[in-house]
Amino acid sequence: MPRDDDEHGTLKLIDEVEGEWKLPISRRAILLGVFGTSSTTALIWGLIEEKRIDDKTRDHSPNVNQASTTSPTPAMLSGPTANPLWTVKLPSAAKAIAVNTGVVAVLDKDGRLSGFDAQSGAAKWKPSVKLYSSIAPLAVLGDTFLGVTADERLQAVGALDGGERWQVQLVDTGSNDTAPVSQQVFGSTVLLTGLTIDVGNRSNDAALIWGVDTTTHSVAWKLSRTGKNPPITTLAVSESAGVILSADTTVPGLVAYSLADRTELWRKSPNQGSYPIDLPQNCVTVSGNTFYWAEYQLHAIDARTGKELWTAPAPTPKAIEVFQAVVLVPRSAPDGGDLVVTAMNTDKDNGSLYAFAASTGEQVWQRQAGKEFGSPHSALSTANGIIFATESANGSVYAVDAKTGTTRWTFHDPTPDAPDWLTATDGTRLYVAYGTTLLAFDP
Repeated sequence: MPRDDDEHGTLKLIDEVEGEWKLPISRRAILLGVFGTSSTTALIWGLIEEKRIDDKTRDHSPNVNQASTTSPTPAMLSGPTANPLWTVKLPSAAKAIAVNTGVVAVLDKDGRLSGFDAQSGAAKWKPSVKLYSSIAPLAVLGDTFLGVTADERLQAVGALDGGERWQVQLVDTGSNDTAPVSQQVFGSTVLLTGLTIDVGNRSNDAALIWGVDTTTHSVAWKLSRTGKNPPITTLAVSESAGVILSADTTVPGLVAYSLADRTELWRKSPNQGSYPIDLPQNCVTVSGNTFYWAEYQLHAIDARTGKELWTAPAPTPKAIEVFQAVVLVPRSAPDGGDLVVTAMNTDKDNGSLYAFAASTGEQVWQRQAGKEFGSPHSALSTANGIIFATESANGSVYAVDAKTGTTRWTFHDPTPDAPDWLTATDGTRLYVAYGTTLLAFDP
């Protein structure tokens, strides 16, 4: 399917019959469109359906379990101001960031991948490949960065020199398969997700998962799930349980597959059975044999069976509250176990950062932030027992001690119009990209 993308992450369809024209439209509107004899009519219906769902989302107040009335008043995310170790001005707005072998790679909105020295911020190498900036984010494998090209190839780029290492064609010429929207690396395998669109019969649409063998540089298998499926926008893998978990985040739900033969093992829908706001790509995480899924509630789920081990409800049942990004911090809970940290945004109050004991779901602490904190543009990452959270609405970064919830430091830059605040860490430093700015901090 011929495509182009723009800086807002929309797709631009190209009509090759009536001459070239481009119409920016969101991916979800395309998927919701009613396809018939006119592609223009289909797009209009897609936009109408998208607005209907958005209106329903705003008007809906989910019925969730009451939160404990004994919860302490949450403290604010506030602390001393940190100064960056170095600052780099980028030629174009950043869309993805990763760090590997002492090199910080930044993918900009024009698809250029640039490398910078992690210690000094000096340019390491200039762009030599062009990647599709609105689809799969950057991933790290060995001494390479992985991304997806505009002609839908998985491309490996050397971290030290920025040169092309190898590539794998994912979508054949003339195919209706779309490029991946996420990727997950485990061992020598890269999992990527996408969608096949049947413009004649939408019931034949299929959500896709590619399994790419990085030793043979080939597609080892492709899993197709037919029947009016939304795209799979995030993946998690429990190698110990032998399970791949796919999460659909526009019409939310989980589907688990066997890692050995890709047969479906179980599936799960939200308790509310409704449309929440779009979730970010990191709405699921995994530890051992347990998946943690963030939506209206935070769920701990047995990877093999799909059985819920515990759920943590939203604290204010009458607000539209959705748990967003979720990360796992090892050995930081009061019992010495893991800690699950997630952000939440409401339609009325300030967003918050929550920490739960991974073994029991008991809330350990809560910290309040700004109005837009916990939105899909917020990001969480973790390293060495520290949580790094961003809030794009007011231009903020918070470094929080996972065990205590104490804010170690903050950084604020409210001036740029940058919807994406991106973070990456190598365990030694935190790297933050927003708009045309790249920064490094001591954790």
